[in-house]
Amino acid sequence: MPSILWDRPRTSRSGPAPADCTPSSAAHLDWMMAFLHHHTGEDEGLFPLVREHDPAASALLDDMDADHERIVPAMATLERAAAAWAVHADARSEVVAAIDALTATLLPHLRREEDELMPVVARSITQDRWTAWMTGLNAGRSTSDLATEGLWILEGQPPEDAVVMAGLVPPVPRWIILNVLSRGYRKQAFRRWWSTEHSPWKLRPSGGSTVSVAASPSQVWSVLSDVSRIGEWSHECHTARWLDEGGGVGARFVGSNRAGRARRTRTCTVTT
Repeated sequence: MPSILWDRPRTSRSGPAPADCTPSSAAHLDWMMAFLHHHTGEDEGLFPLVREHDPAASALLDDMDADHERIVPAMATLERAAAAWAVHADARSEVVAAIDALTATLLPHLRREEDELMPVVARSITQDRWTAWMTGLNAGRSTSDLATEGLWILEGQPPEDAVVMAGLVPPVPRWIILNVLSRGYRKQAFRRWWSTEHSPWKLRPSGGSTVSVAASPSQVWSVLSDVSRIGEWSHECHTARWLDEGGGVGARFVGSNRAGRARRTRTCTVTT
């Protein structure tokens, strides 16, 4: 459906406007690249252990090593693009291109790692050896870093999978992570994505509604593009009137709003 956008002043007492999310998102990309450097621990610790117990897996492990060599330059490119994006919003296109390039190499590798490598690992080494490798991999890392990593992994997981994953953490640390450290994580995530899921506010930062009508696009557009009719369906903006003729790009209008005892009027300009 076509859309009509307009500029208006925006203030917030609780956090940045969505346009200010770029530095937080760039920092998150940098953090993700640091997380993906786990392959160093695989190359130096896990793969030699699997080779020792299952020589037949050597060809598969060689392929995994080759994947890592291709992934590293793509990660470095994204790190540079994210650093530039944190300073200049115009670098966003570089970030998108770098993500696409990394995705083309990384996602097939992760899929093969899960479908082919992990079954080999499961039958080649014991749980005790796996635990020892993981302990060594995480040695020296702070609880906060490990909690952030775990909460990020849990995002978007189906409830049943999230329960299984959280169950891998002992009860006391799990409670602290899910009920205490998660608060800081949600604040960071909200600064990145400005999402309702992580919002600390009682009011939703965004919303949407869909209505199906038996009308042509031109008929619908004639209604949507005439802001003077918004009072017919808005619960808050009761009146809007054009200041300029035509109603196209650059045209101004005044909207008057009412929410409880609050009243406000604002001049807006059509930009798109």
